[in-house]
Amino acid sequence: MKERGTYLVPTFITLEDLTQPGGDYEGPVLELRGKFMMPQAEKVFKKAHELGVKIVTGADNSYTANTTSRVSLECAHFVRMGMTNYEALQSATVVASELLGVAKSTGRIEKGYDADLVLIPGNPLEEIRHLQDALLVISNGQLALKRIPFGK
Repeated sequence: MKERGTYLVPTFITLEDLTQPGGDYEGPVLELRGKFMMPQAEKVFKKAHELGVKIVTGADNSYTANTTSRVSLECAHFVRMGMTNYEALQSATVVASELLGVAKSTGRIEKGYDADLVLIPGNPLEEIRHLQDALLVISNGQLALKRIPFGK
């Protein structure tokens, strides 16, 4: 994968979704499959990271009200499995934009780039779990989520 520039998108959080009640995927057969696949995926992730394969976050779901899988949780798993917080953030932004072929227009906060902005309660470089608590989201220049009362 490294030699050919192939990216790994393990969708680890989706495998976890298989093992949990609720979410987008549910059922006894899927639960057993997920429990088998998670340790295998973790081994693949660790080996790929060790070899320098580019790894990107991903979640195979619809982001409905019932969805339990989130890219923020995927980042937390990446850190748990050996990435630095910075690498995990890059896997969800810069490296993802490279994989999708849109790195010239998005994937970073820089003049001339498209970006959704998320306000979180702390520095994700110090604690990756801060990504899981979005307080404010601006998407396409519009306020998409506001959980805190500014100015009060």
